[in-house]
Amino acid sequence: MLLRYLCSFLFLILWSISFTCLADESIPYPLDYRVHLQNKGDRLKGLLKIENPGGKAWLIQAWAEDDSGKSHSIVFPFLSRIEGQKSMVLTILQETSPVMHLKWFVVKLIPSTGKENNNALIFPVIYKLKIVK
Repeated sequence: MLLRYLCSFLFLILWSISFTCLADESIPYPLDYRVHLQNKGDRLKGLLKIENPGGKAWLIQAWAEDDSGKSHSIVFPFLSRIEGQKSMVLTILQETSPVMHLKWFVVKLIPSTGKENNNALIFPVIYKLKIVK
């Protein structure tokens, strides 16, 4: 019985490794794991750079979340496209308010598909980064 579980586990590991080796994808990633908000007059401003090392274009959707998980559209650009081998800077502009306490910066990356992928399952990549004031 133990040998069966061990063989099944080994098969699953080798199977997943084979798929990751076959995947020729370079996924865009943020250059920092936190977003620092700095006081700029009457507003708080934060920047995050997204790097795309691959040759494929990706769609970027970004927003900020507060303590309760409610999303706020204070990220510019909210929805944009990043081309291959390029980078993009996302900006948070928040007015200083004692009511809204932002906690998370969420970036969703959706890969582009070609015409040959008519019936393919596409998984977006989501980064949830901590906002530090």
